[in-house]
Amino acid sequence: MANKRHILIVTMLIAILGIAAWFVLRPDSEPIYKGKPLTYWLDERAEGSDAAVDQIGTNAIPTLLRLLNTHDSKLKLKLIQLAQKQHFINITLRPADFRRLEAKDALTRLGPLAQSAMPDLLKIYREHRPGLYDDPRGIGEIFGSMGPAAADAVPTLAHDTTDPDLQIRYVALNILGGIQTRPDVAVPTLAACLRDPSENVRVLALLNLTAYRTNAQSAVPEVIKALADPSFDVKCAAAAALRCIDPEAAAEAGVK
Repeated sequence: MANKRHILIVTMLIAILGIAAWFVLRPDSEPIYKGKPLTYWLDERAEGSDAAVDQIGTNAIPTLLRLLNTHDSKLKLKLIQLAQKQHFINITLRPADFRRLEAKDALTRLGPLAQSAMPDLLKIYREHRPGLYDDPRGIGEIFGSMGPAAADAVPTLAHDTTDPDLQIRYVALNILGGIQTRPDVAVPTLAACLRDPSENVRVLALLNLTAYRTNAQSAVPEVIKALADPSFDVKCAAAAALRCIDPEAAAEAGVK
């Protein structure tokens, strides 16, 4: 009798857990590929996951933005703990950080097609700061994959090159070099970073100036000054940048 009661209680708990999980985790309407919702393909990381994103295309953006904004509630965290403790039924609950990572990868795959998501992505970029998954690097990868389609991000990125947080400065510099657009804003910003107290920032600024090639002509005076930088790495990066941006100026400066 006691065993039957125990089984009944366990069964009821599992049922309650399943129902609660469905109410907490149920997604909004999602686009479908081969009869299954987008999150199925993202979860499975199956061979068809990339094909699903490619086929669904821009229709995936609302769902991906929702996932990118996902945060775990206290109830969901409790459900995850309960699911891990019981062994009667296989219940897989994915934490929010994995959801965000999946969404980031899918948006990166869309590349320039994700341009319509720029206002939301910029908002998320401004709100997310360094952490394991919840940081601006993920959004930066999306911007980088978009190339010039991420032009609206340039003013925000230019501002972040002076952020007190070194990690934020690194991210901003690399994205500016990755999207290679708005040289009127990006090039003066990168040139100013050659006066940053961090040696690594100065090297990154030179590497990303190189991406603009002849469009970075206005930065040549600052690059020439960097040839006398106390850091050997900065000097090497400056020489390489000058040869790429302005070969004549490089020859006049004695750079071979």
